[in-house]
Amino acid sequence: LIPTGMMYQSSWGALGTQLSLFMVVIISALSKFTLIQTSALFAFVQLLWAIASALYIRFKLPEHYPWWRSFSFSWGLRDLLRSIPLTVSGLIQQGSSNGLVILISVVAGAAAVPVFTTVRTLTNLWTNVTNLLTTPLLPDVVRFHAKNEWRKLFAVHETHGVITVGAVNFSILLLYPFIEPMYKYWTSHAVALDKVLLCTLLASVSLMNFGAMMNIFLSVINHHRSILSTVIARGSVSLIFGGVLLSYVGVGGLGLGVWAGELVALALLVYFFIKTARMHPETNPSLATLAPALFSVASVQVYLGMVAIETPGAPVLYLLALIGVLLGTVGGWRRLDVETRSRLTRLVGKRFGIKEAV
Repeated sequence: LIPTGMMYQSSWGALGTQLSLFMVVIISALSKFTLIQTSALFAFVQLLWAIASALYIRFKLPEHYPWWRSFSFSWGLRDLLRSIPLTVSGLIQQGSSNGLVILISVVAGAAAVPVFTTVRTLTNLWTNVTNLLTTPLLPDVVRFHAKNEWRKLFAVHETHGVITVGAVNFSILLLYPFIEPMYKYWTSHAVALDKVLLCTLLASVSLMNFGAMMNIFLSVINHHRSILSTVIARGSVSLIFGGVLLSYVGVGGLGLGVWAGELVALALLVYFFIKTARMHPETNPSLATLAPALFSVASVQVYLGMVAIETPGAPVLYLLALIGVLLGTVGGWRRLDVETRSRLTRLVGKRFGIKEAV
């Protein structure tokens, strides 16, 4: 669906799938199903969605049916071999994510696992916000890349730095004072909140958000080297560095390892992004292009770091961090060209019913 421009249909389908699978888990729990019964129902609902998706594509895009038309084993094998780096990176990513939980249970004991998983679940809310604001730009990135419209492509990237980076960083700072009471209510005071873990995971989400658009761009052009290297760096640093700190610092040390892995992955993304962009004569990107969003991210990193080590004067630091994010967002907005700013203003005006002045 995505290559044919049907991004919204794809998103609604994914949303429907996730909601239905969520309801399967809830219904199974209320009905006291066994694990076998729950798994069978889960698989059956996924099968129904797969069939429904196939039928939808069959009637919505009849020009591509039958799908086995022009079958070529050699083409399929070639594409499969070329996609191996993507498959390997996906396996590494899943392995490193699950490996963190196994690492905690082995080093710190099973009792420490909920401390990590609950905080990670909480911080994943901002990861979902990043995906929600970034994924809809995928069709535009594909189209601009296919048409070699590099100026438009980097205009989208700068716009992402203003809107998505600013929104996520602002929300992290604005909601941070309320996280602890919400966490205690959510866990019924049964799980202690590790502030070092919370701050480091939130800081890693802010870094990931900063590199999200660069990651999509490099994925779209099938830049296998960047995809594989960033995943390997993120996973290995998180597991090795986090595992060492876990033994000496506790669960918070593992969060610091996750943050370090995200920082190394971001450095690689910036390197590959600028190197790839400079290959095209229409663009000459530099770190100055990323500076406003980077300043916003740095403000959040400094604040969360100071809170993690319990630096005195937190209210003052909090205010300075908010000002830093605001300055970064305003600076990024002023760097946008006039046409982009006017289009964004019109879109916001239409959304809130504001009429343009004649």
